[in-house]
Amino acid sequence: GEHLGAKLAQLHRALLCQGTELDPVEGIDVVMSDAVDGPVAVGLLRRTIAVPADFFARYNRHERELAIAHEVAHHRAGDLWANAAALVVLAAQWFNPLAWAAHRAFRF
Repeated sequence: GEHLGAKLAQLHRALLCQGTELDPVEGIDVVMSDAVDGPVAVGLLRRTIAVPADFFARYNRHERELAIAHEVAHHRAGDLWANAAALVVLAAQWFNPLAWAAHRAFRF
């Protein structure tokens, strides 16, 4: 099957092509799409925050601001790059049960 990186890249392309662009936040693209169930940070090179199609109906202003701030923090902290590096290490050590345990601990 397709590996996770390819699936994430495909999701990111779909979000950018089919989503509704909102105003960027701190230089980060914001896209509204029914492809996601909740706010999520995506994209290593083209940083994007995706929000669900019912974002404005489901969350009040304060909740929306907190959700966006949370996803901006993921981008600022380099969490997506760290996750990508962890997946590379896990792929190289896929046979090692300790690598899987370490990856779960890292993600937690």
